[in-house]
Amino acid sequence: FLFFLGFLIYRRNSLKPEHNLDAMTSKEGSFLFNNFLLVIATLAILLGVFSPLLYGREFKAPWFNSWGVPAGILLILLMGAAPLLAWRKGADKIFFSTLLKPLLVGIAGAGMYILFYTKNFTISEYSLGDVLGEIYSVIAVGLGIFTTAGIVQEYHRGIIARKTAYPNENYFFSGFRMLLKNKRRYGGYLVHLAMVILFIGYAGNAFKQNTSIKFFYFLNAPENEKNEIVYSSQDTGVLGNYQISANTLKIKPLVSGEAKNGLNIQNVIVSHEATFQVKRNLKEFSTMVTERRF
Repeated sequence: FLFFLGFLIYRRNSLKPEHNLDAMTSKEGSFLFNNFLLVIATLAILLGVFSPLLYGREFKAPWFNSWGVPAGILLILLMGAAPLLAWRKGADKIFFSTLLKPLLVGIAGAGMYILFYTKNFTISEYSLGDVLGEIYSVIAVGLGIFTTAGIVQEYHRGIIARKTAYPNENYFFSGFRMLLKNKRRYGGYLVHLAMVILFIGYAGNAFKQNTSIKFFYFLNAPENEKNEIVYSSQDTGVLGNYQISANTLKIKPLVSGEAKNGLNIQNVIVSHEATFQVKRNLKEFSTMVTERRF
């Protein structure tokens, strides 16, 4: 590190830019901010990894998530905006020509996501962390749709330009040959699209709810014909917009294999099979059967 730092100072005159930054919202400005963000994130990760040595305590996942999620959202914003921005021109110069349509699509997508999320997953009480998680989720999905719309727009413009130059080509071959001719640009868009899918997958963690529901059962009268113990329940638990009613719990032995000289106790396992009736918004939804084997 010291050698790298010394070499950087030694070559500082050669590293000076030939031109000053004309606009912070230009393409080169977005690249510069992206580099700063990645460097800061790297330093924060190093501090977190070496926290037991530096601070005497270990930083857990919540600490990394507290700044990593906002940093990731900024990265996906830059990833979506950078291809649409112009060199040496501010965003205000090209807003209506390149940014407006993807931005409107992203806002519309975020709105649809909010409607879907509220209808199917919203619960009545939240802690502050849950609220921030849902806000981050909506922003990440909206920015992901914005980035995807920008990629589609750039591909469409490139295909139209090639069709103008080669009118005999169909749209599929125009797009394919455009990709082969300019792999760095349009191949990079595919990498951006893959990152969007990853970020939307991370945003889905807002749907995740860790909770526990206790059901109480009573023992049914034994049946001579069946080699099982059956419990029944009338308890109901609520998880978001879902109502889960416990029906039965069956405990029975199962034979997993056979020994050469008859049954062996090592080949017998115990099955716990529970049946639940699931409703969504007080309407019948499905029947869920779960099983654990010991």
